[in-house]
Amino acid sequence: MLLGSSTLYTVPLEDYFCRVVVKKVRQADVEVSVPTSKVRLVGEAPGTFIVWPTDLLQVISKRPQVL
Repeated sequence: MLLGSSTLYTVPLEDYFCRVVVKKVRQADVEVSVPTSKVRLVGEAPGTFIVWPTDLLQVISKRPQVL
């Protein structure tokens, strides 16, 4: 997942959530923290921005990526 901004589709996020994009799925059957009408499981999220709790994030690269 890539760390994003503090809004998702113009909706402000609480301080303990952030916007991420799912690039690789390891466990497809895990529920996302904030489900939407299109994404309820992580396996449905590749290439999609979702809301994720900041305390569950892990930095895997300090090099910024451009989407």
